[in-house]
Parts: sequence; C-alpha cells; structure tokens
Amino acid sequence: MLVGEQPGDQEDIAGKPFAGPAGELLDDALAAAGIDRRQVYITNAVKHFKFEMRGKRRMHKTPAQKEVAACHYWLEAELESVAPDVIVALGATALKSILQSGSVALKDYMGEAVERNGRWLIATYHPAYALRVPSSEARAAARRPSLTRCWKPSVYSKALLGWSLLDIVAIMTNIFSPPHPRPGRRLWYIALLVLAVVPALGWYASMERPYANTAARFYAERMAKHVGAYIINHRRLPATLTEAGANEAPPAGVRSIAFNPQTAQIEVSLDEQTSAGPAFYLAPSWSSDGYVNWRCLRGSHPLERLAPGCDKTATTPFKI
Repeated sequence: MLVGEQPGDQEDIAGKPFAGPAGELLDDALAAAGIDRRQVYITNAVKHFKFEMRGKRRMHKTPAQKEVAACHYWLEAELESVAPDVIVALGATALKSILQSGSVALKDYMGEAVERNGRWLIATYHPAYALRVPSSEARAAARRPSLTRCWKPSVYSKALLGWSLLDIVAIMTNIFSPPHPRPGRRLWYIALLVLAVVPALGWYASMERPYANTAARFYAERMAKHVGAYIINHRRLPATLTEAGANEAPPAGVRSIAFNPQTAQIEVSLDEQTSAGPAFYLAPSWSSDGYVNWRCLRGSHPLERLAPGCDKTATTPFKI
C-alpha cells in the first residue's frame, strides 16, 4: 500500500491518485522494481486538494496537521480494508498521518523498515519532491532506492512474494558496501545471493527456450510449400528441393537445408547448433481435403532453441 500526501491538480480532476507527472515517475519507479501498479493499492493521507490560486492556476499547498488528522479516519478504514503487509509512506505528510504524530521527521525514518502493528512501514520521498528539487544531484538522489543499504529481505517474505529486483539490488549493495559491518554479515549476504541466483540459473538452463532463428523456420516453411505443391501436382516425391522449384537462397544462420526423398522430410541444420545432424525437420502428411500439411519435428538437439511446436514424435515415411 502506497500512501501519498494529497491529490494534485490533475489527480483532483481525474479522481484518481498519482495521475499527473508524479504518477508517471511513480510508475517508472514501480516498473524498475518489478512491481505491477495494478497489484499495489495507492491512496493519499489527505483526501482533498489544498491549493492557492496563482492567476488561473491552482498551486499545491501543504495541508495543515489538523487537515491530516481530520482525514486520518478514512486512511485507517483503508488500512483495515486492504490489510497490506507493507505500507510505503511517500513524504512527510503521509508518514505523520500513518504514525498519527505531527512531530515525526521524514529523515529519521528514511532507509529504515519499521514494524508497526504487524506491518512493515517504509518511508521515502514523495515523487513530486524528485520532480521539483532544483539540484540535479538531489533529484538523482531522490530517485534512487532508499532501502538498498538497510533492508534485509526475510525468508518468510521471500517465500510469499518471491525475489524482486529491489531485493537483489539490496543484497548486492550490502555485500560490497555493508551499512553496519559486523563479523559474518558479508558472508550472510553472499549466502542469500547464492540462494537467489543459483536456482534462477538452474531454471533458466532447464527451460525450453523459444527457437531463436525465426527466419530459418519461415524459410523452411516456404520451401515446404514448394515441395507440397510438387507432390500434389506430380503425385510423387521430388528428388531434391531444386526439382520442387525451391531455389531460394537460405538466410543467415542456416547451415544447410535438404529434402530427403526416403522420409519425405525437409532437414534443416543451423550455424548455432553444437552437434551434428539436422536441428529440426519438417514432416508432411496428407490432409482430408487433399492438401499436404507439415509439422515440425525435433532433431538430435533437444536443448537447442527450436521452433515452438516441435516435438520428438517419429514419423513414418510419406507415401503417395
């Protein structure tokens, strides 16, 4: 749950929180952290837009503490309804409302994950602050993650939520620049990083990746159309692709392509493959309407990046 200060001019018109420039920056920050905005509840501590007129423009004015206190009832109702595990206070006004104290300072809570009433409370800059500070260095500092030097992701939260990009950044930062050096802390972070990275690498190595050379697949299918037309017109198999009229030069990445008249299969080898033999085949079959259909069969490289839909099923020689 993200809690801002109050609606801005555009938010007040749109009737939705963070719909203006600050909302765009918030979207960028969420995307950088790998968080879908649709999975986050966003609200404001103060429910009305407090402003002062400057010419024809409504300019933002910081709400008074009595206005924050008056709107706190609605924020508490939202907290009870949403029941978030983590609350992020965007700016000092939001932090004061959540803690129900007008004397707290944002700097005292920056970069700290505080447990309160069974929930984690994190305080950071409001996106509007990062937009309006005059110094480019200050803007850059406001946009950087404020938790990467202090937050230790718990095993429990990781089991529920999975590893996010921010977690990996936090661990990496603490490995190379721990905020509070203690014996064994660096090893603890390295162990967490290994536990996060090794399973991910294993999963990536074991997954069936899509076929990379899409041009080769399309090229082979075009050659298959020539062969299919030849079979239908001549009622026999061609001896070669050239006889079938398939004379198009292969694209980059295709080592060789040939028609095997004994199996009626088109055999395709790729430059990227590491083993001998075709990377995949295109095998024909008669359809009920008299046409020739083709299906992709895997070659001798089950871990190669093959075309989607290729299978290991053997096929009998095609007969007219």
